[in-house]
Amino acid sequence: MTLEKSHAAHACLSGRVYRTPFVSAQLIGQMTKPHVRRLKAERQQKTGSFKQHGASHPCSLPIALLLGALTLTVTLAGCGEALSAPIAMPTVSKQTATSTIPGAPPPEIAARAAYLMNAQTGEVYLSVNAETPVAIASTTKIMTALAAIHYSSSLDLPVKIGADAVAMNTNGNSVAKLRLGDTLTLREALYALLLPSGDDAAVAIADAVAGSQEKFAGLMNREAASLGLRHMSYLNVSGLDPNNGSDCARMYGNCSSARDLVMLAKYAMANPEFRAIVSTVVFTLPATDRHGRYMWTTTNNLLTKKYYDGIEGVKTGHTENAGYCLVFEAAHLDKQLVGVVLGEETAAGRFTDAAALLDWGFGAQKAP
Repeated sequence: MTLEKSHAAHACLSGRVYRTPFVSAQLIGQMTKPHVRRLKAERQQKTGSFKQHGASHPCSLPIALLLGALTLTVTLAGCGEALSAPIAMPTVSKQTATSTIPGAPPPEIAARAAYLMNAQTGEVYLSVNAETPVAIASTTKIMTALAAIHYSSSLDLPVKIGADAVAMNTNGNSVAKLRLGDTLTLREALYALLLPSGDDAAVAIADAVAGSQEKFAGLMNREAASLGLRHMSYLNVSGLDPNNGSDCARMYGNCSSARDLVMLAKYAMANPEFRAIVSTVVFTLPATDRHGRYMWTTTNNLLTKKYYDGIEGVKTGHTENAGYCLVFEAAHLDKQLVGVVLGEETAAGRFTDAAALLDWGFGAQKAP
C-alpha cells in the first residue's frame, strides 16, 4: 500500500489541535431543556417574546459551559509529520485491579498498569490503571512494524542500513547489530526489529519507508488516530526515553494506556506477517551479496526460557522511565487472551506476572 493510497478517507491533520465535544447532541438537548424552559418563561413574562441573538441566546451559556467542561483536546499528526504535542502524562497511582471473572480473585502483580481481555469476545478480564498513558519503551515497535507494513509499497522494499541506524549501537541500546551499507528487505528488517528489539532496525525501516524518523513517527501517530487509540502518542520510532524534555510527556517519550496497547496488539496479531514474526524464536539470515549473515533471537522469554504453553507473541520493552514491559497473547482450547503488564520492577517479573494472569484468565481450562 502506498503512502498516497493508505487511509485515503482519513483526514490529513498535521498536528492541528481540535477541541471535540465529549458528549452527544441529544444528551446536550436533554440536559439543557430545563434551562431553556425556565429562561423562556422568564423572558416571556418580561417581553412577551423569545428571540434568538446568536451568542446571547439564553441557551448558549449552559451549552457553552457544558461543552467547555466536557471537551477533550486532541492533537493528531498526519501527512508524515511527527506529533507536535503528545498527550500529557498524568501521575499513575496504584489501584486495585478491576476484574470481571467470577470466583478466584486476580493474582497479585507488581505492574503499575495492566490489562487482560478475551481477544475473541472483547470481554475485559482485568484492568489496572488501564486508561492512563504511561511510558511503553520498546513495545513501541508493535506500531513501528504495523506502520511499516501498512505504509510500505511491499515487504520486499529495500532497507539500506545507514549511519544513523548504526549509530544506535551505543549506550547499551537493544540492537540487531546491523552493518553499515547492508541492504535487507523490509520483511527481513522486521525480524531484526521485533526479535532482538533492534533500535537500529527501527531507524533503518523509518528511513526506508518515510525518508526520516520524524516523518515515520508521524505515520505511527496517524495509524494510532485511525484506529481510535486516543491515549497513544509517539515521539520516536524505537521507544527510547528522550534525553530531556520541557514537559512530562516529552520526558517520558512514547506513551500509551494499557488498554490502547492491548487493542493495538490485538489488531496487529490479525496480520499474518506480523503474527508469524512475533511467534518466531530464532531467525537466521544467510549471507548474500547484499548483506552479511545475521541471527536474531526473541527477547520474549515466554517463548523460550520461561516457556508458556500456548503463547503466540508479542513484544517486550524496557527503559528507565517505562520499567519492564510485556505485551502478550496466548491461546488454550477455545479461548484466546491478549494482555499487557507495564512498569514492572524486574525483567523476570513481567514474565512471571503475565503467566500468572494467563493462568488465571484461562481458569479451569488451563491444565496445571
